[in-house]
Amino acid sequence: MRKFLAAKPKQFCNSSTDSTTVDIGPAPADPSGYKGEGAVVQNGQAMFVPILVQLGTAASKEVTLSYSAFGKTAETKVTVFAMPQGSIAAFPDTASPLSFRVKNNVNFGTKFSWKLAGQEFSTDRDPAPQKVEKPGTYVITLDVANGTCKNTFTTQV
Repeated sequence: MRKFLAAKPKQFCNSSTDSTTVDIGPAPADPSGYKGEGAVVQNGQAMFVPILVQLGTAASKEVTLSYSAFGKTAETKVTVFAMPQGSIAAFPDTASPLSFRVKNNVNFGTKFSWKLAGQEFSTDRDPAPQKVEKPGTYVITLDVANGTCKNTFTTQV
């Protein structure tokens, strides 16, 4: 079994509509032997389109792409990640007048970075209450990553 020479990156975000050319060496005479979820043939070229992979409620999915021709098969595995989706909320903490709590309603996150006025205050999924120095309106941002997918959520308190 021959390995794919290209199909990089090996990780993709499901929100990407970009197609990736899969090259297994010489230009294939018949790309119809190209198989796998997300595999398409356009203008005689085998392509991988990450957004065609059905994730359902999964945060990621491994897909095997294969190409068969002249009695030989080559394959590679790629991982497709779900885009983090949802929302965040912030509200005053009733226990302390200059404190607030945040609520994370984001699905498909594996890495988190909470910021208050541009300064990171936590990498926890659900951080502890935060205190500010003076009353006012503050912007809270949550950067979320899931594999190669990244999304940002913003609210005010």
